Amino acid sequence: MQIPRGTFRALKRGSDLHTLIQELEDTAFSGYCRISAGSGSITIVFEKGNIRLAEYDTLEGNAALERISHSGPVTGDAVLHDLSDAQLDLAVEFSPLAVVKPERKGIK
Repeated sequence: MQIPRGTFRALKRGSDLHTLIQELEDTAFSGYCRISAGSGSITIVFEKGNIRLAEYDTLEGNAALERISHSGPVTGDAVLHDLSDAQLDLAVEFSPLAVVKPERKGIK
């Protein structure tokens, strides 16, 4: 996935993946979150709290989001970056395989 660098917002150590995603959705976050959990890597791009792009190791888009939603408790270090509207558009344009289709945006 290709994402503009954006503006650093925060580093969250020992974050629970599902709790963090819910927090970012609730606060209408626009940017991306990279989570390192064990040997895996997860990247999620949000636009006003909605998941636009997802990547979980080699999986992208809906497949990655499906794996994230079905994963058990995942704890790791997360880095958050803010993205402008133009940067979000670029991320979507340059990472078409990672786009999450509207019917699958939310994580239950």
